[in-house]
Amino acid sequence: MNHIDEKTLVQYVLADEKVEADRKRIEAHLNTCAGCVALYGQIKAYYDEVSQLQKEQAEPTEALTLRRMIVRVPPFAGSLNAIPKTLPVRFVLFVLRRPLVSTMSLAALFVGALLLLMPKKALTDTNPAYARAKDEFLVVYNRQGEELWRKHIGIGYDFESVYRNNQFVAMDNFATTVDVDRDGRNEIIAIFGWIPNPIAAKINEMVCYYSDGGERWKYEFNRTMTFGSEEFSNDYRFVEMTVADFDRNGKVDIVAVATHLPYYPCAIVRLDAQQGILEGEYWHSGVCSILFKTDLDGDGIEELIFGGANNGSNQADLLVLDLRTMNGHAPAPPAYTPLKTENGTEEYYVLLPQSDLNVAGPDKRNAVIGIRLTSDTLLEVTTMEIQGADRMHLPGVIYYFDSGLNCVRVDANDYFVNAHRKMVEEGRLKTVLNEQYYEDLRQGVRYWDGEKFVEEPTINRRYMEGMQEKVLP
Repeated sequence: MNHIDEKTLVQYVLADEKVEADRKRIEAHLNTCAGCVALYGQIKAYYDEVSQLQKEQAEPTEALTLRRMIVRVPPFAGSLNAIPKTLPVRFVLFVLRRPLVSTMSLAALFVGALLLLMPKKALTDTNPAYARAKDEFLVVYNRQGEELWRKHIGIGYDFESVYRNNQFVAMDNFATTVDVDRDGRNEIIAIFGWIPNPIAAKINEMVCYYSDGGERWKYEFNRTMTFGSEEFSNDYRFVEMTVADFDRNGKVDIVAVATHLPYYPCAIVRLDAQQGILEGEYWHSGVCSILFKTDLDGDGIEELIFGGANNGSNQADLLVLDLRTMNGHAPAPPAYTPLKTENGTEEYYVLLPQSDLNVAGPDKRNAVIGIRLTSDTLLEVTTMEIQGADRMHLPGVIYYFDSGLNCVRVDANDYFVNAHRKMVEEGRLKTVLNEQYYEDLRQGVRYWDGEKFVEEPTINRRYMEGMQEKVLP
């Protein structure tokens, strides 16, 4: 979207005939753009004060020497990110609206005005603590919740409106604060491809900002890939990320998911947070829409767990990566395998079976839409069995895994139960939701051993080989 420049908005506020022909266009734009509305509000408020000042000056009032010392109010000189700092209007209005008796000294007048107009206490904590995507702006705050600075990103950049009802997604997956160089000051790292209708120039970008808002580095993800015989253009967006010292080597890493438009494939990339340099990538012939991190095996190193779907098998999948060995590509049939890429060294790769609800539905595929730990430290994985618009009301199967990724039980949410009952009533299904039904799903879970899928929980042998060769910190 092309925003309205400040000069044009000033002319619009002042009803200048130079913009009369564009008045309807400007008004239409202001009805849709929060950023320009904010700037318009600043400009209008400024000139409203000027108008009020001129009106009060014209009214008969008692003589006061200071009034004759008032200078002409300067033109508006503000910007979208900064409220005008000039004091004349505020000070003049103080004088005009508070006439003083002749016995009051000019010095006392100045003291009273300065006390009233004294700005708020300057921020003592200027170190960023967290960031938010709000009303088209990246807004950064300190620990006390005081705003430090903001940057305009664009339409749709608002976390609450996009993920209001999604309990599995956190704002930190899109914008987070971290001290990348251990100097005691937090930087801000942000991605923008999660916006529903994103700005094309930013969706494949990751940006690291200094604590004062200056740009430290920018990384753009660009790839031209071939999976089987299908070529994919260089059209990717960063949809999710996480930041930490994952392998405990004293260096902060970024792990992010770059997804091809409109759907697949995707790459999981690792960057050096201090310099924004690529350190590794892992390819997946499907989507990885959910990212979760936890120390799965209790060795002090956090694994990264991704959930999504494998396009080669049309099944929901679960991927566990140890960044110390992250490389290659996920298992897939030849037609869905990236060329010139090694076999993956993921720790675990798990396929989750389709339910009969999914098979009877219109989409013939399922996908993971949620991952979290339960109170008894089981890994809870929720699938979407029928695709739809409302992620909070999708029929889903729930799988529970222990620390060895053994599936210990299977359940379903209420939306799945209701949808299954309706299909039975319509004659589209004949199965019964009982213990055996869920046990059959549990036994349908499959694990990649490095060469083939097996029934028993298995660690990828290529991961084990990689760990033996790796010099661990």
